[in-house]
Amino acid sequence: MDISPVAHRVIMCHLEGCEELAAWYHTFQILFFLVSAYFFSCPVPEKYFPGSCDIVGHAHQIFHTFLAVCTLSQLEAIFLDYKTRQEILFKRHGSLSIILSCGSFFGLVACSAITALLLQRKIKEELTMKAS
Repeated sequence: MDISPVAHRVIMCHLEGCEELAAWYHTFQILFFLVSAYFFSCPVPEKYFPGSCDIVGHAHQIFHTFLAVCTLSQLEAIFLDYKTRQEILFKRHGSLSIILSCGSFFGLVACSAITALLLQRKIKEELTMKAS
C-alpha cells in the first residue's frame, strides 16, 4: 500500500505523544480519504433523499469535495515535513535526488502536454475524414 509508511508514522507518532503538526495533517489526510472512499462507494444522500440530490449534494460531489480536502491536507503535511525534516531528507537522499525529483515533475508536465497535443491532432484528423 502506498500509504503504509505514512500510516505507520502517524500511528507511532500518536502512540508516542509527539506534537508534530505534520502528523496531524497526515491523520486528517487519511480520514478525509476514508470518508471520500465511503461516498464513492455508497450513494448515501440519493438513497435517503431521492430526487432532491440530483443537481447538488449527491455522493459523487461529496466524494470529490472530501478528496480535494484530502489532497490539500496531504500537501500541507508534505510542506511541513519538508520544512521541519529537511536535514533528514538531505542526509538520506542527497541534494541531487531532490533536484531530480522536482525536475521530473516538469518532465511529467511536458509528456502530458505532448500527449494532449498528439491526441488533439489525431482526433481532428479523424473528424475531418469522417466529415468528408
